[in-house]
Amino acid sequence: MGIFSRYGVFPLRIGDLAFLQVHSSAIEFANTKSEPIIGGLVDRSDVITSHADPVVRFATCSIDDVFNPAGGEDLLVDGYAADTGASSPTAQTLINLAIRLDGGVFDAVGNATHQTYTNEKGFLYIDSLTASQDDPMGAVCNMAYHPLSLTGEATDIPLVRTTATLTLTPTYDKTWYLGDAYIGTITGTGPTWTATNQIVGIQSLTVNSGISYSIKRGSGDAFACVGSIVERRPTIQFTTCDLAGLITADASFAQGFGGDIDSGTKFQFWLREGLSGGRRAADATSQSLIIYVSTGDCTKDTVNVQQTGDAEYTVTVRPTGSGGLAFAHNEIIP
Repeated sequence: MGIFSRYGVFPLRIGDLAFLQVHSSAIEFANTKSEPIIGGLVDRSDVITSHADPVVRFATCSIDDVFNPAGGEDLLVDGYAADTGASSPTAQTLINLAIRLDGGVFDAVGNATHQTYTNEKGFLYIDSLTASQDDPMGAVCNMAYHPLSLTGEATDIPLVRTTATLTLTPTYDKTWYLGDAYIGTITGTGPTWTATNQIVGIQSLTVNSGISYSIKRGSGDAFACVGSIVERRPTIQFTTCDLAGLITADASFAQGFGGDIDSGTKFQFWLREGLSGGRRAADATSQSLIIYVSTGDCTKDTVNVQQTGDAEYTVTVRPTGSGGLAFAHNEIIP
């Protein structure tokens, strides 16, 4: 029994990229243990860390931080490499936890009472983006960061915990919401876009980057110091409650079996910026995000209905090619 410390989520920095509107964060240390049991015994004789593949996951609702970073990085397709030892070094990564005061709120950021995990090298990308109708949270970007070691040696651990001051400031940016979806021939390159047919009744949207990031260890090291993207299999899944409208938008949805996206036929998925003190920014203003697919496959996956609920139709779009999935920020909805 006794007094104990409590800590809350706080802004973090990955290399040069600061995320000031963070809603959750988690560190997975992912230690794999050696637990030898020798002949003639039934109990383990020792426990040794064989290797570790840590991952930091965090969620943010700041579409600007993710899709319009100051350096122009494409976190959806290419990801971002942080490295303090590179020829053009980035800043150190800081994963922060702010201490709560007993009988108060958070301690002042200038006091060295908070917990920070520092890292010198790693790789960041968007794991998924989700948005649902009537969700007051709005659109959420789920991020993944793989901390690496600079050398791989057992003493060069990827995440170092320190008690420290905090150098970032929580800053609310905006809230973004589910927007329109379109299928058909798209003209224009932004900020003004057009499309042939709107897919009406959209209820939810999930964008998965499909990035498979593979690390590699060598020389008996416990930690990895190199990693690469080895696969990209992005998907966009959406649900709609209007089957007739879906078929009107594209007759191929009349059946439950997919096919290629026809030449010249593209998908647009939009997020709409929330209006402070109001509802949504006007479609005619350059305050929307478009995620679009140029080539790939689309398949109607499920039709689901329960008792008094409405039927919902789930469709998965699978982009192909290096330019199959892309986005543009500060665009105008058709």
